[in-house]
Amino acid sequence: MERAELEQYRCLCKEIKYLENKIKQLPKEVSIVKGSSSEFPYLERRSRVEGPGKEEKALRKILYKRRVKCLALKHQIYQFIDGIEDSRTRLVFELRYIDGWSWQKISMYMGSTSESYARMIHNRYFL
Repeated sequence: MERAELEQYRCLCKEIKYLENKIKQLPKEVSIVKGSSSEFPYLERRSRVEGPGKEEKALRKILYKRRVKCLALKHQIYQFIDGIEDSRTRLVFELRYIDGWSWQKISMYMGSTSESYARMIHNRYFL
């Protein structure tokens, strides 16, 4: 996995949330409603309530595909980080790409006074 893919994680989370909201805003599907006539003899009748048209259905399908693709990329990033053997390196990757911490904040968290400490651990992994 490359750095550019890892850096997409936080944007992927935002895009997934955006797509889920967009899907919720689309008109609902077609449904069948049961009822009866208002006059005697009361007979059961079914009415069809129309939902979205062809365009909305096509848009819903596209949005679902994008959401699935984003979730798959997010999962790949988690698997990549989880596959890192060294605990220190794994923590640096988690804090940087998942939580979005700066290099300086990560270095301080790990007990170093040097800002480049975390970046050095990160860059050594890609060599």
